[in-house]
Amino acid sequence: IGEAVPGYRKGDRAMAMVHAGCAEYVCAHQALLLPIPSAMSWIDAAAVPVSFLTAHDALITNGRFGKGQSLLILGVTTGVGLAAVQLARLHGALLIAGTSRSPEKLERARSLGLQLGLASTTGLADAILNATGGRGADVVLDHLGASVLDETLRATAIGGRVVNIGRYAGTRGEIDLELLALRRIALIGVTFRTRSLTEHAAVVSTFTLQ
Repeated sequence: IGEAVPGYRKGDRAMAMVHAGCAEYVCAHQALLLPIPSAMSWIDAAAVPVSFLTAHDALITNGRFGKGQSLLILGVTTGVGLAAVQLARLHGALLIAGTSRSPEKLERARSLGLQLGLASTTGLADAILNATGGRGADVVLDHLGASVLDETLRATAIGGRVVNIGRYAGTRGEIDLELLALRRIALIGVTFRTRSLTEHAAVVSTFTLQ
């Protein structure tokens, strides 16, 4: 602990999203630390910072998700996807839907709050529109990207937000700009790789207030 670090004592348990964190020892800036609750195991704590900070920043800060809204997560069984399911449930989601190529993983995600699991992106928009009475998802967290982007826009509500986190299905593709405009959809990209220490610390501070 550095001389100018308040709020922590030697031996306190802390977790953080840091570069080169897969090591026995790591140095982290105080502003990036999160205290580990007494009831939380080290194993659970190790899974929190990357997944939950990313999910919270995408869903709550950028996606402006709120009570009574519907959420679609493309790639729901990723670490960030599973974190987003739990955050959406805590924030009063009306519907939490998600895709995965693994039916078994979708079943496990149901125990965390997933309500509609889709084992394929084929017919994605129709499935979401049917589940929302034709409205579409208020927020989409997208881990897939290019190849399903047009289908994603069709599944998004008027005034909805599509937050791109990952690009497992490609980085380049075509979108229907007319559909984007008619549905007044905000297409948002997020990453931690270009954030300054101050920006990263702001994400941590916002998360700890929830």
